[in-house]
Amino acid sequence: MKNLEERLATIRSVVTSLRREELTEVDFDALCETLESLTTVLKQMQQYEDEVAVLRQDLSSRIAGMARACAVARGGRGDLETTEQLTERLPHMSARELVQSYGRVAARFRDTFPASMSAVSGFGTNDKQM
Repeated sequence: MKNLEERLATIRSVVTSLRREELTEVDFDALCETLESLTTVLKQMQQYEDEVAVLRQDLSSRIAGMARACAVARGGRGDLETTEQLTERLPHMSARELVQSYGRVAARFRDTFPASMSAVSGFGTNDKQM
């Protein structure tokens, strides 16, 4: 089975010949095979695109939710404005930028909302209080 680059090269060659109106010998069997295999590739790409859209939406929602929670908990107007700006940028971010933003916002969220009260109250540390 040919790889994607070989398939694309075959198609480019035919397209170039057609544009130049140079009808050279065309292996129609190979061309049909290439086009049929590309339909499979395109279907797979569409499935991946749909899955990426779901993941992107989920990650964006998580980032926006954590950022809003932190902004409300901290109560500063600057935090609210920064959160609004971040939320507006989310749909335009690359996957790498989304993951980086998630890491930063998740760290801020953990700092704002510790998982246990021992982090805030000191209770449960090595000091035995009784």
